[in-house]
Amino acid sequence: MLRAPHLQRQSLATGLKAGGARADIMAISAMTPERSHAYKLVMRTLQDVGPSKLHADEQARVRAAADELLFSHDLWELGAHEALREIESLCSALVRSGRWEPLSARRLADAVIGCGPPRVAQAQAA
Repeated sequence: MLRAPHLQRQSLATGLKAGGARADIMAISAMTPERSHAYKLVMRTLQDVGPSKLHADEQARVRAAADELLFSHDLWELGAHEALREIESLCSALVRSGRWEPLSARRLADAVIGCGPPRVAQAQAA
């Protein structure tokens, strides 16, 4: 996913941050309780399903999409669009392969989408 170097971040699950104070202030200003809850749900889901249901690279894709959406301020950001496409693509592939049931994949996608700015979540729900 494309981001300016000063805005790149590692997964919140690792507890490590990159980007400096300016990026931290921007991220905090965009945080809402709903987005935080959605992120926790994504991380809990990844922990619950583990490597038996999602390979390491798939888990990384989910984390990256959730991170990108969590730190996006606007639906029109390229990173937000890429994250939405990535999670929808991954969930579709999991269902097509028979590894996941459609409802489980939809719940994962909805949780990741919920990490995004309200307009992302609202646009996807429509």
